[in-house]
Amino acid sequence: MLRLLAMEEIQALEGGVPELVRLYERKESNFATAVKDWLRQAEQLLTNSRLPGAGEVAGLRGMLISAEQGVIPDNLHFKGAVSLRRIRNATAAEVLRKAERRLGEVIAPTVAQVAEADRLVRQMLPVARRKGLAPLMEMPGSADQLVALWRALESDADLGAIATHVVGLVGKQDALIVLDRCLV
Repeated sequence: MLRLLAMEEIQALEGGVPELVRLYERKESNFATAVKDWLRQAEQLLTNSRLPGAGEVAGLRGMLISAEQGVIPDNLHFKGAVSLRRIRNATAAEVLRKAERRLGEVIAPTVAQVAEADRLVRQMLPVARRKGLAPLMEMPGSADQLVALWRALESDADLGAIATHVVGLVGKQDALIVLDRCLV
C-alpha cells in the first residue's frame, strides 16, 4: 500500500468539502445527494486503502439515508416547522462535519510522517551534492535513476542512517516519491 497516495486521495476528497458547504449555503436541492456521494467516495477510499474509519463513514451515510426517510437524529433539534428537506439537509451537514473530521484524524499521522520524511530528504540532498552525488541528482529521468540515487544515499556512511529513517517513516516506494518531489 502506498500511504502517500492514499493520503493525497483523501486530501483531494477533503478539498471538495467547501463546494458542498456552498451547496448548503445556497440551499441547493442536491446538497444531501452530493454529501451522500461524497461519503460513499470517502468510505471507498478508506476501504481500498485499508485505513480505519470506513465503518464509521458508512454509519454516517446510513444516518443520512435514514434522514431522507424522515428519521430525525437524536442530536438534531429544530425550531419551527420541520420538513423532510430540513431534516435531510441538517443531517447531511452534520454527517459531513463528522466525516471530514474523521478523515483528518485518519490521515494526520501519515501527514506528519510524510512531512518529516520530506524535511529529512531536503536536508540530505545538499550533503549528497557536496559528497559528489550531484550527477545522480540532475533531474532523474527514470525510475531506475531515482532508485540508483536512493541506493547511493542508503549506502553512504553519513546519509545511510537518515535514508533508513525515511524508509521507516513512509516506506520504500513513498521514500522514492518524496525524493523525486524534493529534486524538482
